[in-house]
This record gives sequence, C-alpha cells and structure tokens, in this order.
Amino acid sequence: MPVFSVIVPTYNYGHFIGRAIQSVLDQTFPDFELIIVDLFSIDDTARIVRGFADPRIRFYQARVGAGFIAALRNAGIQRAAGEYIAFLDADDLWFPEKLAAVERFFSADPRRDLVCHDEEWVYADGRKERIAYGPQQTFAQLLFQGNSLSTSAVTVRRETLFGSGLFSEKPEYTGVEDYELWLRVARQAKIDFLHMSLGQCVVHAGSISRRVEQMAQNTACVIRDQYALLPDTVGNRLRLRIRQAEILRQAARDLLKINENRSAAQAAWRAWQLNPVGLKIGYTLLRSGWRQIKMQRNLF
Repeated sequence: MPVFSVIVPTYNYGHFIGRAIQSVLDQTFPDFELIIVDLFSIDDTARIVRGFADPRIRFYQARVGAGFIAALRNAGIQRAAGEYIAFLDADDLWFPEKLAAVERFFSADPRRDLVCHDEEWVYADGRKERIAYGPQQTFAQLLFQGNSLSTSAVTVRRETLFGSGLFSEKPEYTGVEDYELWLRVARQAKIDFLHMSLGQCVVHAGSISRRVEQMAQNTACVIRDQYALLPDTVGNRLRLRIRQAEILRQAARDLLKINENRSAAQAAWRAWQLNPVGLKIGYTLLRSGWRQIKMQRNLF
C-alpha cells in the first residue's frame, strides 16, 4: 500500500497536464500512486498521460454529470489505496520536496488529520506571489472567517476523508465543493498548516471571470447549510450577517477588476445593507459607485 495517493482530475488540460505529472514523478519521496481521472477530454490529454511510462500512474476516464470536478475527484478517491490522499489540479504543480515535507509534518504530530501548505501563485504576466494559508482551523473559524485552504495544497488522512464524506456533487456547491468539504472535516478532525511553499498555482487571466456572482451565490449556499448545524444565537446571527456581507464585498471587488461596475455597485450595496459599519464594505461601495458615475459621465 503506498503512503500517498495523489488525485488529479482533468478535462481538456493537455497543455498543462504533462507538467503536473512530471512534478509528481520528481518527488524526493517516491512512495505514492498517481491517479488521474479524465472526463474523456477531446484534446491530447490521454496521449500525454499514456506517454509517461511509470507504473505508479493509474489513468482512468469517467463520464460524470453536474459538479464534474467533485465527481472526478471522488472517482479517484474511491480507487485510492494510500494512507494519505493528496490533491493536485491539472494546471498546478508541486515542488520536489512536497510529499517528503508533508509526510514529516504528519509524523511529527499524529493528531493532524488534514494539512495544507503554502503556495506560490503565478500570474499571466509572470508575476509570482507567495500565499500563506490559514490560520482558520476550526469549524466556526472556517464558517465565519472564510476558506483558508487551497485544494492543490491539501493532504488528508484516508480515514478522515471517508469519515467526513467525499466532495459534494450538488450543483449548488459547484466551484466551492472543496470549502464545503473542509467545513465537514473541521467538525470532527484537526486541520493544520505547514508554512512552507511547496507548490505552484497558476492564476489564469480568466480566473476572475463571468462566474463571480455565481461563486458568491454558491458560497452563500454552503454557509447557509452549514450554519443550520449551529445554535441560532444572537451572536451567531450577527457573525452570519458579517460573513454574508463579506462574500458580497469580495464579489464586488472581483467585479471591479473586470470593470463590471454596475454589478459591483449592486453587490457592494447589498453588502452594506447587511453590515453598514464595515469599513471595507463602505470603501468598496464608494469605489464602485464612483466608477459607475464616471462611466455614465463618459457617455455624454
């Protein structure tokens, strides 16, 4: 039985998948299996994967419906034999010492059930930025302060993952199914953070895109469903309103980045209605409103 099972879901990422695979094969810790689950890509993904002659690679093709990323990951998890399950998106990569460092970190404290390390984000213009994840560890912290983990940086004990349930394939969780799973894990297990940059996440030009509002809606759906598990106290209701406002503020900020000024102003206004004392929300509202005024002036 391998120590690690590495799960890579993919669909039409032939231009990235070879680099991701090679980054796993280059690990200094060699005791792993690499499970690649492909949604019958119509590009050259299959040819590239089959070009790697390494017995640790297992390649599957699967047809799944809505929430296909979650479904592909789940298909890989069901086939995994490792003590630990690690996730890697097809367009990301790991540095060679990743698995070795994660294995040492787990071994240093047997109470750790899920570990997330830092990453290096690479932007389309070549800029690089180190992202330190955390510190949210508990269910309440993740629920009210936001997601502080990245899927390609997460490794979880097999028994913890199966005990918490796999990735939800509900359509209303699409794009945030990882956050919903981390919340379920946090309710019964220990999450910890390894502050070493052990991977690289590619930030595509289209990552901040037309789906901003849908992502905000789906995140709000996860929070609503998970909040139902808590006592409905005055304090919790206040924290829920602040969290809902922050989701809308972040959506407004992302919409401003792609010059969707009207939608940004609407999101910022809804955020301010939920949390009128939030300084960041007030700033975002003023910024989006000023952008909208300037745009209207330019029409005349």
